[in-house]
Amino acid sequence: MKKVTGISSKYLGKPLIWIGWQVNKHCPFQCHYCEEFTWGDKNPANFTWEVYERMADKLIDKYKYGHMEFTGGEPLTFPYLDQLISKFYDAGWTIGILTNLGKRKEAYKHWIGKVDYVCASYHANVINTDKKRDAWFEKLDNMGTYIPMICRIILDPKHWDHVLNVFHTLRTDNLLLLEPVRLLAFHNVFSNDKDLADTHYTLEQNKIIDTLEARIGHVTGTILPSEIKLTYDDGTTETNEGLEAFNSISVLSRSRQNNFKGWSCDIGINSLWVGGDGQISKGGCHSFDQKFIGDIDKLNEVQWPTESTICPYDLCYCDLDVVISKRKI
Repeated sequence: MKKVTGISSKYLGKPLIWIGWQVNKHCPFQCHYCEEFTWGDKNPANFTWEVYERMADKLIDKYKYGHMEFTGGEPLTFPYLDQLISKFYDAGWTIGILTNLGKRKEAYKHWIGKVDYVCASYHANVINTDKKRDAWFEKLDNMGTYIPMICRIILDPKHWDHVLNVFHTLRTDNLLLLEPVRLLAFHNVFSNDKDLADTHYTLEQNKIIDTLEARIGHVTGTILPSEIKLTYDDGTTETNEGLEAFNSISVLSRSRQNNFKGWSCDIGINSLWVGGDGQISKGGCHSFDQKFIGDIDKLNEVQWPTESTICPYDLCYCDLDVVISKRKI
């Protein structure tokens, strides 16, 4: 099988800039496969609105354009989410929200016309009865009539047959994309043996996930990277646009082709990760490894990156980092 040696991501002919902002580390779901750093904070917000506003202004001024993806924890528990959405919308940025859909659907209607997609993660360990599941998917389908929706099916090994069945049979009439999501054992991602990151699954389950392909929905239009070019070790290239472009990146993660150790990566130049505790890093990988460049309440002390990073990790565990342009050297 040929291997990728380069990823080039563009938005409207310019380098793709993708910022991940984890607005909090507070989530009522507390899933068994999520590390406590994603849900263990009791505070829905750790700073005042003025601190968040200054950070938003700094990002808008520094990067000029880009895609902002808000996540958590659970961003719907964050009290200033609507204000941040309005900030980046008014500045002309594209916006995505990652949520578990734990709030009533009326809470999402404030975003109509402002957010480019809502990415809903399905957690079968919490949505664990027929009644809950019917209600969750009814909400997902209904929201897709007024907001572009992506659904991520978390491939929970404790509910394996169920989640596989949902992925293969769920109607996609009102979806942009239905994506199967491989779980990684985060505490093993940065170990010496990268294969330990797949220990959630049996060998057979891992092989099944390797071959799964996202299902493109029936909703037209796209808000994702306008172009991604993959370069392979045999000299060939593959260029995709829109949803197919983003899918070409997620395929690398699912099929375990996301080892970029030693590559030159543009994280920090064309990306950033803002943590729920206010700590800033070049990307999600550096956040987990606690390689921070500053804090949102001390912006005058942030060490903004000025050059590409040589990747030190065996696995790139987040598509937010995988999508950033990088090349084998």
